[in-house]
Amino acid sequence: MKNTFTFPHDYGARNDPELQRLLFEFGPEAGWAYWVIIEMLYEQGGRMPKASYTQVAYAAHVKTELVKSIIESSSLFKTDRSFFWSNRVEFTLEAKEEKSAKGRTAAQAKWAK
Repeated sequence: MKNTFTFPHDYGARNDPELQRLLFEFGPEAGWAYWVIIEMLYEQGGRMPKASYTQVAYAAHVKTELVKSIIESSSLFKTDRSFFWSNRVEFTLEAKEEKSAKGRTAAQAKWAK
């Protein structure tokens, strides 16, 4: 397994109105697919190509159409012509990188003495 780390699971995420809409519209597998998408976005640095919908669906054991609907018909994800992402995931990854950079700088300063 490559680099693994934890990511924050926002308290009350299950109550997000948009996630609730997806659950109502597509059923419980939409909740599972949502978290697989989130996890894969973390693993891939925050953005994934739209061409990977099938790969995501395979990983979640759901239909590709469900993955596409979750990503493209909800406000939980953003898309452009080629990629999809989550602003929340990107924010968390940026904060993690900032914290790591500060740690590296502090370590370098310590060892430079």
